[in-house]
Amino acid sequence: MKLKRISGVLYGIGQFVNRFYLRRLNLEIKDENAPRLDKPYIIFANHSSVMDYRLTSFLLRKSKPYHVAAKNQFAGRRRLMYKIGALPKVQFLPDVALVRDIERAVKLGKSVVIFPEGVVSFDGTNRELPFSAAKLVRHLGVGAAVIKIKGSYLVKPRFNEVFHKSGKTEVEFFGCLSAEQVKTMSADEIHGALKEALRFDVWEWNLKNNVATKGDLSVGMDNLLYECAVCGGKTAVKDGRLVCGKCGSAWNVDKYYRLAGCGEFNIHEWFEIQRRRAAEAAISGEFRMEEEVSVMILDGFRGFKKAGNGRYIHGVDGVRFTGEIGGQKTELFFDGAKYPSAPAGNDFIEFTLRGVTYRFYFKTKGAAIKSALHAEEIFKIKNKKRSR
Repeated sequence: MKLKRISGVLYGIGQFVNRFYLRRLNLEIKDENAPRLDKPYIIFANHSSVMDYRLTSFLLRKSKPYHVAAKNQFAGRRRLMYKIGALPKVQFLPDVALVRDIERAVKLGKSVVIFPEGVVSFDGTNRELPFSAAKLVRHLGVGAAVIKIKGSYLVKPRFNEVFHKSGKTEVEFFGCLSAEQVKTMSADEIHGALKEALRFDVWEWNLKNNVATKGDLSVGMDNLLYECAVCGGKTAVKDGRLVCGKCGSAWNVDKYYRLAGCGEFNIHEWFEIQRRRAAEAAISGEFRMEEEVSVMILDGFRGFKKAGNGRYIHGVDGVRFTGEIGGQKTELFFDGAKYPSAPAGNDFIEFTLRGVTYRFYFKTKGAAIKSALHAEEIFKIKNKKRSR
């Protein structure tokens, strides 16, 4: 299949619209060490906000690279997807067709941008860098570059639907490995170099920069910090504070997203407490959550459609769904050893099985990200056991 060429007109319109959004960022670009893109590169970017695609496409607007994008982000907009240079992929699953598309782009002399972590950062720091990123570079034999985005998490963190105005956002674009270096390196060495180059921590960055964000930053925080850092009870946002419904501990949220109250935390520190508890529950075999959910199914590129409802049970073996889909009784099982993570929003999580993407919607705040976090830790534990 021939790769679709990018529409210069649509790309230009997209960047005109981008300028409106990027005003919120007070953007500072550092590209003095950027590679010349007269030859194809695989360009890796960290992913800390839904704003990141706007940043990378704007930064690279002159060369118009292809972007690997989640298929579900273009549901209902298939024609637009190809015309603006998006290469579709189902998140967290191997995709031979995508590799072929990337190969075609490279043969055309075009660079390709990849967010290798797969989804937006939960807590403003790195997610796992898949080894497949290094294998891809080694396979293609082209240079690797990095776009490191610092601060976009503060404008639009994953738990808040509001775009805030921030004092500063930095984007650094630099060469990581030349094509000549790649040809002499092992996949392990490439992986190590990429991992180091992509490392980011928005809280570490903000200790040096003191970037303030305007607005009520507590909104939606109980979607992400769903569990009390002190006792493990269920949290809720009340009157601009994060409050535990079990022990009564409460935290105020300042303009730097720092939480102060019964102990002081940034979002990453709190989230790591939840991750540690999730790992312990996976090891002990004690984890189990049950929720009533509604279900939507991704209908090709036509978008998600309502499909049914039922019971969502997540345990240490994986996720089971029992209920009705399309008017028929349905049971689904998503093996915990096969899903390194799962796309999740504030109220939904997605799993793909036999080519069908299911989106499960929760009524309980925090349930979606809790399930996604436990899926990651269960995958790690199961695959450690299998590799022994």
